[in-house]
Amino acid sequence: MSSVSVTSDIPPALTARLVSSTSHAGILEVQFNGTWGRVCDDNFIYHGAVVACRMLGFSSNRATFFSANQISTAIESTPIILDDVSYNGNEPTLAQCSHEPFFQHNRGHSEDIA
Repeated sequence: MSSVSVTSDIPPALTARLVSSTSHAGILEVQFNGTWGRVCDDNFIYHGAVVACRMLGFSSNRATFFSANQISTAIESTPIILDDVSYNGNEPTLAQCSHEPFFQHNRGHSEDIA
């Protein structure tokens, strides 16, 4: 099975939010073409948390993340929009990071980002 990564000079519009959350913690969701969905934890490292915090309007100096299986809030009916996202931490949004094509993933919701 071959892998395809998508990058673009003109990133699509993505909006981010936290669900099942407090004001600063929760399951990370992004909206693409009107659909809200999850981000898979494959390749998600500190730099990914920095970019996500930036999108959410939070300071990134205390960014941290967990897999949803660590907090038991996976919702199977929610689509997974982003998988295998690669970051350097300087991107303003997750859309500007390299990733699999939208909605294509090889994981389940136990790997959602929280």
